[in-house]
Amino acid sequence: MTDIDWTDQGEGIYTGDLDRDGDPEVVAIDTDRNGVVDAAVAQGLDGTYQVALDADENNVPDSEVVLTEAEMRSTMPGTWQLLNPAADPNAEVEPGEGTDPQTAPDTQDPDTDYPDVVVDGQLVGDPEGSRADWFRQARDGYCLPASVTQIVARYTGADYADESLFVQWANEMELFVFDAEGTPGVMFEDGLDLLDRAGIPARLEIGSPERLAEMLAEGRGVVVAVDSGEIWNGEAVEDNTTDHAVVVTGIDVERGIVILSDPGNPNGNMEEVPIDTFQDAWADSDYSMIVCDQPAPIDGVVSPDQDDSEQVGAIHEPDAAIDAAVHNPNGWAILPVVIRTVTGLLSR
Repeated sequence: MTDIDWTDQGEGIYTGDLDRDGDPEVVAIDTDRNGVVDAAVAQGLDGTYQVALDADENNVPDSEVVLTEAEMRSTMPGTWQLLNPAADPNAEVEPGEGTDPQTAPDTQDPDTDYPDVVVDGQLVGDPEGSRADWFRQARDGYCLPASVTQIVARYTGADYADESLFVQWANEMELFVFDAEGTPGVMFEDGLDLLDRAGIPARLEIGSPERLAEMLAEGRGVVVAVDSGEIWNGEAVEDNTTDHAVVVTGIDVERGIVILSDPGNPNGNMEEVPIDTFQDAWADSDYSMIVCDQPAPIDGVVSPDQDDSEQVGAIHEPDAAIDAAVHNPNGWAILPVVIRTVTGLLSR
């Protein structure tokens, strides 16, 4: 790669000029700034874009996807603009091309207020529908398997007394790692592997208040990574630590609270947290969330919008399409492989 002219664009993003004609053809993204590229986007001569992800940072791509011009502009606008500095970002895309703007990842600044999205006069989401699925996790470090268990219960109707099955799966899949104090935990993004094994397709996103409200209003299961200290006790000194996972079941905009199914709190069933407190705790993970691809069935009935191949609870192959791409709060496009470096180990 010594023959490539690299330009540092800041924020761990570099553009590369392969033919040294003054125009970049590749973007390299090093989100944790450790000198190893997490993702790369290359512009082809045919007008497509190849996105390569390197989850384990061994300089060998783990997965690749090819995007059209319209898909690139819709899902990774910041990266597209770097590769097309002279192009007009507001130029219209041909009808029928690219991603449906209603399903494209949200780019709103997560620091803005929660939107006034109120369902049934007050609530966004269905906290009551998740009440029966809550239980307290058995020990520190089991928060993510416990949260995943509650999501699976909501989608399948299964009655789980605890998270033991998903802890067993995490052990079999070698997902547990240990922190400096010897506490076991599961990395946030590995919750996707547990959901996948249960047959529930989901994806990682860097969210926003509006995006969270939209997903809850659609009836989707959502797990977020948070700082437990801010939610449970408050923090006199902000430590910016992400150590816990919870299920978000609702937002009461009128009352200014977020409703959680929190397996780490003995009073965590329909736990009410002020919106500002929740948002501060969520911000420590850069607004990381796991979102189920389909709405939860209502009373065991799958939405008529879902065909047989999309029904939750069925065995499926992981989706390698571009909706696996996510956006960080700066507006730069990043990819799910970097969630590990953002959120760290969930040990509460």
